[in-house]
Amino acid sequence: MTHGKTNNKNRAHLGRALLTAILLSGSMMSASSVIAQSRTPRLIDGVFWQPDFATVQPQGNWDKLGARTFVVQSMITDDKAWFQSKRAAHWEKQPDWSYIRRQPWAKNIIIGLAGSYSEKKAREHLLDLRQQSLILSHEPLIFKPAGYYFPVEADPSWANVAEMRHALFHLPKPLWVSIYAGERNPQNYALWVKSWLPDGVNVFFQDGVGVGTRTPKEARVMMNDLIKALGPKHKIAVVMEAFRSQPNGTFRPAQATEIEEQLAYYRGLSIYAFDGPHYLHPDVVNELYRWGQKSRYAR
Repeated sequence: MTHGKTNNKNRAHLGRALLTAILLSGSMMSASSVIAQSRTPRLIDGVFWQPDFATVQPQGNWDKLGARTFVVQSMITDDKAWFQSKRAAHWEKQPDWSYIRRQPWAKNIIIGLAGSYSEKKAREHLLDLRQQSLILSHEPLIFKPAGYYFPVEADPSWANVAEMRHALFHLPKPLWVSIYAGERNPQNYALWVKSWLPDGVNVFFQDGVGVGTRTPKEARVMMNDLIKALGPKHKIAVVMEAFRSQPNGTFRPAQATEIEEQLAYYRGLSIYAFDGPHYLHPDVVNELYRWGQKSRYAR
């Protein structure tokens, strides 16, 4: 009987030791998993997409850079919808929204409301687009939008930009707008934005690097001024132009080394690349991913 009790105690000790070993092993595996995840660079927060027939089925690996938000430039462009609308005509080719919403880079989808491929036309029909946007916001979609973007872009050359304040009222929230500047270093730019932007509307600032207006360093200075002037009432993100202008007026995808400079200067900011499907191709993403793994600029 005594011998039997001793064996039972030994077995109990062995059982507890085995359980401890298993738990420790599990903890080590969890820790390894966390370490592996922490090595994945988060260089950008999301990507823009301007729908067209060339990219009607957007594909990419932008999640390797940390992208989790997909911003659709406009769901209705020039009175035609990029989805099966019951209230508007639709484009002949349609995106596969079931596919898009399953992608890791589209965990959150911000939908652009009604817009136009022509900036001049969009500004001239600002209130019409606002009305279209209000109707669009009630259209049934197969996903729940994470936010809304009114795709009438503003810059200081727009004499009637004050109309934007009225146009933005009553649009669904959270709401974003996009701003840019054709001058390299416009004076009082942040005050200009503040003069017409309603409280609570978020801002995408186009960096102007891709079109050759300014350097990444200059764009960072402008972003800092916007953040300081607009304060906590607005979220502000920089739109990193992932293209470069060419002498013949066309655009090419930016090289990885060119984008690295932008990412380095924008460290700590919310960054969205424009645009993923057209310019941020898998091979460039892979180069940036490798750079991000060893770079002190990765967040």
